[in-house]
Amino acid sequence: MRDASWVRALAPAKVNLVLDVLGRRDDGFHELETVMLALDLHDVVRARVVPKFERGLALAERIALEVRGPAATPDVPSDASNLAARGAALALERAADPSLGVELVVEKHIPSRAGLGGGSADAAAAFLATCAAIGSDAAGPSQTSAAHEREKSVTNALASLGSDCAFFHGARSTGAAYCTGRGAQVTPISSPSSDWWIAVITPESACPTKDVYAAWGMSLRPPQPLSTFQLELATAPATGVRGLLHNALEPAAVAAVPSLSSWREALNASGASHFLLAGSGSSYFGLFDSREQALRGLAEVQSELERRNLQHRGSWITRPAGHGAVVT
Repeated sequence: MRDASWVRALAPAKVNLVLDVLGRRDDGFHELETVMLALDLHDVVRARVVPKFERGLALAERIALEVRGPAATPDVPSDASNLAARGAALALERAADPSLGVELVVEKHIPSRAGLGGGSADAAAAFLATCAAIGSDAAGPSQTSAAHEREKSVTNALASLGSDCAFFHGARSTGAAYCTGRGAQVTPISSPSSDWWIAVITPESACPTKDVYAAWGMSLRPPQPLSTFQLELATAPATGVRGLLHNALEPAAVAAVPSLSSWREALNASGASHFLLAGSGSSYFGLFDSREQALRGLAEVQSELERRNLQHRGSWITRPAGHGAVVT
């Protein structure tokens, strides 16, 4: 076990470059096919071991959590229900030492209920930071068959907390992945060119994921073949990939949160019809080939939003992270 110093981990936001919903599963979840990309917009998770807890304390009682930062809004829990606390609990369970606890500090920069995966990223980052803090190798690289099986076990365990949690762990070496099943079967792929720039804007309205999926209707679009998309992702400029982007959930998000229809109208009117809904919403993002183009495109969107009196929670110009959740 390490000393009581803090371990820092980055929890990046994500967008879905392609998101197809193939149908409802017997377990109540939806069958997905998606290509996900981690962004260089991130929360920061810090973990520190607290040794010598009384034996017999419940796992939740051995985790102290503080949530702070500009995106630490009232809807982000600061108790055991927070996904970061649950990720840390998973690491403590695997350590199998009932005398160990952990202090967590989550610095929030990713808005909640925005389709950017902030809570899921926090879970994966808290798991990795807690493992590092207690000196566990549960999150180490998969260089042997045994380590590979351990890796699969960790990814599956994180998926039990939320499908996107698996992405942030399974794709932590590249920050990009093809995900299937309910989104928890993760195949890492190469991250796109470092020349990509991404403009992200989050409406004032939030999108509850359950409501969006409840409003989903069968998509008429056949899924995009991964081989075609992956080739373009690895070689094309950002603007060359725009035509391949797709989100089958946008009509459902508009049905669940009708104010998003005004956002789509504003985006189209500002010349940003290529902006795509991020995950189940409510954020939108656009791809650009330079920072200057991204700034100009975002400014045009913001001008149109202001003209229509549409409020937003935040906007960012960011890039592909090149990694998932990672200890730094």
